[in-house]
This record gives sequence, C-alpha cells and structure tokens, in this order.
Amino acid sequence: MTLMETINEKYNIEITVLSPLSIGAGADKDLVKGVDFIVKDKKVYLLNLKKMIENGVDIQSLTTYFADKNAGAVLKMVEGKLNAVSDTQFDLPSNSDNDIKSFVKNELSGKPIIPGSSLKGAVRSVILDYLLTGQKIVNSKEERTYFGDSTKGDELMRFIKFSDAEFDETALVNTKIFNLYGSGNSWQGGWKHSGRETAKNYQATGFNTLYESILPEQKGLCSIMFSKVLFDRIENHIKKTEKERLFSIIELFEIINRHTKNYIKKEIAFFKKYSTDKTDEIIKSLEYLATQISEDNSSCVLKMSAGSGFHSITGDWQYDDYIETGIWNSGKRKYKSRKIAIHNDCFSLMGFVKLRPISEEEYEKRREIRVEKERQISEERQAEQERIRVEKERKVKEDSEKQRKIEEERLKKEQEEQAEQQRLAALSSDDKEKEKYDNQLKSEWGNLVNSSLDNAELTKSFYEWLKQKLSENKLWNVNMNDNKDKWVKRCSKIEEKIRQ
Repeated sequence: MTLMETINEKYNIEITVLSPLSIGAGADKDLVKGVDFIVKDKKVYLLNLKKMIENGVDIQSLTTYFADKNAGAVLKMVEGKLNAVSDTQFDLPSNSDNDIKSFVKNELSGKPIIPGSSLKGAVRSVILDYLLTGQKIVNSKEERTYFGDSTKGDELMRFIKFSDAEFDETALVNTKIFNLYGSGNSWQGGWKHSGRETAKNYQATGFNTLYESILPEQKGLCSIMFSKVLFDRIENHIKKTEKERLFSIIELFEIINRHTKNYIKKEIAFFKKYSTDKTDEIIKSLEYLATQISEDNSSCVLKMSAGSGFHSITGDWQYDDYIETGIWNSGKRKYKSRKIAIHNDCFSLMGFVKLRPISEEEYEKRREIRVEKERQISEERQAEQERIRVEKERKVKEDSEKQRKIEEERLKKEQEEQAEQQRLAALSSDDKEKEKYDNQLKSEWGNLVNSSLDNAELTKSFYEWLKQKLSENKLWNVNMNDNKDKWVKRCSKIEEKIRQ
C-alpha cells in the first residue's frame, strides 16, 4: 500500500444521468447560428473551418457571411458538402433564436465530461445545508466559518475530492422557462414566451434555449477521494462530529439523499400550487426521480449544473418551502422561475444524476470496455479518414486525368486548326473555291455560284471546272432562251467568265 493510499480512501463511482444534464463550456463557447453551426432538414451541423477551407469554400466570402451571421448564405456555400465540412450532427428538437449552450469537453478526447469541480460544487451546496441544520447565514465570511479557509489550508472540501467523469455523447435538448406571473397575493404558473409575455399554455418555441446535454440513462465513471487522515490533523473544526460523517460514503450519500428528497418534495408542492399546462408532466418526472433514491443509501441522487436554479445552487437552506419566498421591492415574487427540459415528451428539471459505488473489479472491467470502445471508435475514425483520403486522392487523380484529356483534346484541335490553316494557305484561290462545292449540299449551290461569280480572284480555269461540275450534277441550264430562270442567268454569267 502506497503512502497516498494510506492517506486517501478512494471509492470508484458509477454516475447515471437521470434527467438531461448540461454543464456549460462558458459563454464564449456558446454556438452561434451562421458561424458555429447551420441547420438543414431538422439537423444541426457544427462547422469545422479547417475542413471548409480544405473542401474549397471561399474564405473571403465566408468571412463576410460569418461577420453578418448570414446562416442562409453559409448554407448555400456548403450545402453539397455538409458531411465533409462538419464535425458533429445533432437532431434539432425545436427552433430557437438563441445561441446553443455548449457542453464542456475533454480537450484531448473531445468527449463530454462532468468535471470533478462540478460534482464537488454540487455536493458542497448540500453539505452547507447539512452543517447549517436550519440556521441562516448572511455572507461568505459566515460560510467560511463552517467550511474553513483555503488560505489557511483547512477548507473542508480540500479533503473530499472528485475526479472527472467522461461520457460518450451529447444531444440537443429544448428548454423553456416556467414562470410565475401576477401581482400582490395573486400569482399563477405559466410559460415564458418572450421577455414580457408569460402565459398558461405551453408552446415549444419563443424564449426557448437549446442545451447540449447528456441524456438520461448514459453512464460514466469517476472516483471520490476522502483524506480523513489529513482532515483529522486540523484542529478546532467547527461541527467536527458532523463533518466526520462526511468521510463515510454511506453517511455522505444519506445526507445527499435526505437533501434531494426534501428538494423534490418542495418542488412537487410548488408545481401543484401553481398548476397549469404541462405541470402534471413535471410532477410525474419529479415523482420518478424520488423513486431513484435508495432506501439503504447504497447510492445517492444529486441535483447539479445548468438549470439547477437558485434553491439548488445556494444549498437550499433559505426556505422551508418554495411557495412563500417573499416579494422583491419591485413587487415581483422572489425565485419564481424554473428551467424545464423537454426531451421525448418528458418535462423535467435538469441535472439529476445517481452516484453508485462500484468495486475495483467492476470499475476496471467498465474502464476496459470503455478503452476498447474508444479503440474501436478510433479505428473506425481512422478508417473513415483513410477512406476520405483515398476518395480525395482518387478524385484528384480523376480530375487531373480529366484535365489532361481536355488539354490533350485542346492541343489536338489547335494542331488540326494550324494544319488546316497551313493547307489552305498553300491552296490557290481556285482550289479553295472548289472545296466549298465539295463541302456544301447541292441544294445550297445557287448562293455559292452567286458568290463565286463575285469573286475577282477566280480564273477562267475555275469557271470551266464549275461548268463541268454543274453539268455533271444536271444543274447546267441548256435552255438559254428562258431569261426568267435563275440558273439560266447563272449559267450565262459563267459562260461570260469563260469567254473573257
């Protein structure tokens, strides 16, 4: 056993997502339509600038369209190459005018992760409520009296650590704001459809936001590390007995479960009080979440991350219920809104996860399965990249061969034209004119004869040849007395040319 293993007690944890979970990558990484993504046929395509340039998209025009967030123009530029120029595709759950809230990723693998810091923050809020035991605090200085001070090295959460948990994939989830509207003592529940409009009837669009989320039933692995030995070295802990319970996984889970049960109970009461369109669906999802809390605390259910709401983020110690939260000076009710995720016709509060300890053997087996799956995905990705490379190489060769043939044909035609020009240059005027008769239909000879008669460069020999040609083709008019016949006139003129 190593020194670290002696100091730290480690638990391998399986995390199961129970309701859509989103952990923001930061406002600067939110996805902007017409810049980061475009929409076609109810699909969202996340664009890759490098791939766009590699596939021949004009960068100057693209820069202008990006600056204007002109999604329509960008789509026209890449419409036939969407798969080639995008990294990820999502099903579009609903239209929205807002940016898409992106999910934090592992920078190396690109996989979505629940950072250990997010788990730690959610658990810290629960611990605060547990340590307060009904008391109220006013400011962060009072909070430090319970948690300790990181500058002094006795901050409680130093001794309870969480690792990151990686997941396979994300999807887009539509969210709406459930909101109270009214005044004084008359308030009712409704759905926010614009900055100033809240109505009782639900509609999917209008003041809605799409979140990149991990969907229910996905699983990931992390670990919890307790440093009880180091914690015990710190003297003068406030509520030391209560804090010591936190270093038992069962007791920590019991504290979290009790907190979550109470939270769900108060939310159900809130939605029953302010019942309106779809609140029965929200209550149904909350009741389901309550069933996921184990009676023996062998696992725990935790609320965390985006959409957590005021009560969950702050530790939920301010109010005994969510119905009587008071009125702001503006006349509006305090903490009256909830962000609701809508997925597969299920209306739920976001960010519920279940944590379950697993054995080292199960952890390793699961980790090996994940590693093998990632290896397969990597091989498939490499195979696809190789296929794309070979296809691109084939197309380059095909285009090159096509261009070579076009150039070859052009040179051949050019050479033939030059040869023809040289041949024609070597011919006499008589011979050039004779070729015209060989290359034209007999029915068109009338106009051609007229042209020959006007050509001053032709000799007597040519007209003798022409007379013979017309005779052979039965066009020489022997009836010289019919002055109205055009061929008679032509033949007469040819005779004149011969006599000259």
